[in-house]
Amino acid sequence: MTAQQLKSSLHLLFRRHFDIYTVRWANHKYVKPIPPSVILKLGSVTMSSHPSVQVIDGATVKSYPSWSILEVNLYSPGVPEEENPGAGVVQYQNSACDELAGFCIFLDYPSTEALLFEQEFSLLPEGPVRDITAILDGIEPEFRAMAEFRVDFVMTITDPYAFDGTEPDGSENGIDATGWFEDVEITNRSDDSTWETP
Repeated sequence: MTAQQLKSSLHLLFRRHFDIYTVRWANHKYVKPIPPSVILKLGSVTMSSHPSVQVIDGATVKSYPSWSILEVNLYSPGVPEEENPGAGVVQYQNSACDELAGFCIFLDYPSTEALLFEQEFSLLPEGPVRDITAILDGIEPEFRAMAEFRVDFVMTITDPYAFDGTEPDGSENGIDATGWFEDVEITNRSDDSTWETP
C-alpha cells in the first residue's frame, strides 16, 4: 500500500459512515466548508528503518511498517429542536461531538474491523473528541468537532529501476540484473603489448 492508496481507503471509510456528508481532504481547493461536511488531513508518514524484504515474481519488494496521524474536522448543521411548537421557531442543538464520537464507536463494529483488516490498515482514536464550535459574525454558531486518529499501515515499495537483463524491444543484452557480463568471448588477440612486472 502507498500513502495515496491509504488516502483513498480512508476516504471510502468515512464516506461509508457519513453517507450524507461531503467528505474532502484538507489539501483540496475549496471554499469554506458548508455543513454537513467532514474534512480529513493526513500528517507526516513515519516509516520503519528496517523493512521486511520479499521476492515476488522475480522483483524485490520491501515492506515498511508505517504510521501517521489523521486529523478529522466535522462540521455539523446541528439537530433541529422546536422551542415553541406553536410559534414555529426552530433552534438547533450542537451535535458535532456526538456525531464524531459515533464514528469512534463505528470503528469497533465487527464489520468495520473486517473491512480495515481487508484494506490492511488500522485506525485508532488518539485522544478525545474535542468541541471546537465557534460563533461566526457574532451571531451564527458553527457546530464543529475535531479528533485525531492513529493510522498504522504497511508501505510496500517495489524497485522501479530493477533491471531484468533485457532491452526495451525484448532482446537479450548479455548482462544480468547485477550488471555483470554473463559471457565474454575474446575475438582478437594483440601481441603489441606485454605485461611487465615492475
